[in-house]
Amino acid sequence: MSLLWVLAVAVLLALGVVAYFIWRSRQMGPVDFAPEWIADFSAARYQPMERLLADEDFTFLKEHLPNGDKVIARLRAERRAIFRSYLSQMSRDFGRLMAVGKLMVLYSPQDRSDLAGQLFRQEMRFRMAWLGAHGRLVMHSMGLAPMSLQGLVSPIRQLSTSIQMPQ
Repeated sequence: MSLLWVLAVAVLLALGVVAYFIWRSRQMGPVDFAPEWIADFSAARYQPMERLLADEDFTFLKEHLPNGDKVIARLRAERRAIFRSYLSQMSRDFGRLMAVGKLMVLYSPQDRSDLAGQLFRQEMRFRMAWLGAHGRLVMHSMGLAPMSLQGLVSPIRQLSTSIQMPQ
């Protein structure tokens, strides 16, 4: 019976964490953007994230710095903080792109139900990948999981392509 209680508490705790991250990802004050921002936006700005937590740098340091565990641990922590900053910026940018897409659906003279469906799918994909990235960050801090951006950048790239204004 006690095992059942432990499992129930663990599930409730996990659901609470997921709910918190969803709530936090949606907290984004007023959407402020200019048409120039949309024209200049590129998902390529998130490419540095791909190497930020890659194991190659840490492996190199481990091989060339005897007893450099403290340096490596500090570097890993600093890079995770930078990665979190990228995730925060990415969430804001995604929110801006979603706002533009929703305005396009709302004010379009034609039926844009296709775009509305795309927006919904892209938001679900992005939010799940965003939550997964935070979970992998926690695992990375314990040395358990390599970071992967697979699935995180593609929704923002596809969304920006879907709402690009004709020049």
